[in-house]
Amino acid sequence: MPKKDQPLLLVENLTLRKDKKLLIKKACFSLSAGTINVLVGPNGAGKTSLAEAIIGYPSSHLTRTSKIFFRGKDISRLKMEERARQGIFLAFQNPFPLEGLTLEQVLLRAIRAREKSDPSYPRRSLRQLRQEIEATAAALQLDPALLRQSLHLTFSGGERKKIELLQCQILRPHLALLDEIDSGLDLAALSRAANLIRGLVEGGERTVLLISHFSPLLRQLPLDQILWLANQELKVFSDPQVLQELEKKELADGKA
Repeated sequence: MPKKDQPLLLVENLTLRKDKKLLIKKACFSLSAGTINVLVGPNGAGKTSLAEAIIGYPSSHLTRTSKIFFRGKDISRLKMEERARQGIFLAFQNPFPLEGLTLEQVLLRAIRAREKSDPSYPRRSLRQLRQEIEATAAALQLDPALLRQSLHLTFSGGERKKIELLQCQILRPHLALLDEIDSGLDLAALSRAANLIRGLVEGGERTVLLISHFSPLLRQLPLDQILWLANQELKVFSDPQVLQELEKKELADGKA
């Protein structure tokens, strides 16, 4: 459990390579509990790779001096599944289809693993979980029939994003990394997604990091911090108005 003066996530001197290419050099930033943050930047800058590095994706290659602290503990060398059990969730940009596994089965496995590793994690019965899943699906206007099908196997892009949001809501992670969660959603669905994201940080215990382009979704959220990644360098801004300036710059550069 982090102390009150500690950030939920602290990243120090993070240098990341992928396929022998240097993507990020000596990045430093922190995320406080109860905040909504966004990571933006040009295509190919390494935004998704940074999110994967935080959750410990196997293809992430960090230097030995790179440090990631989560809830006051050094998780730099922990495997992906252990970081997930500690309460980090990644909504993938392109979620993997899981033939033969339904949403309920996937969620139940993840929740039971969290219960074993985190004494403070709330215990819920199967009946309670099903009620929460159905209520969240209704709030997102997600077809209930999808809940009984193989996860992401035949889903549309928008359906996959709604399912990822549903999983995030049910799993109750301390840190939610949402990679292009707005992709494939119409304006009405974006509004519902924004409502869910705002609800995630209510209470001040959970934190969201959105990985996004300049989307209408961002205009519906009270952003606490902007992370800008370009040319291997990460810059941090606390003024949400900076987002408009960065968008204008990217449009001017022809990269948006």
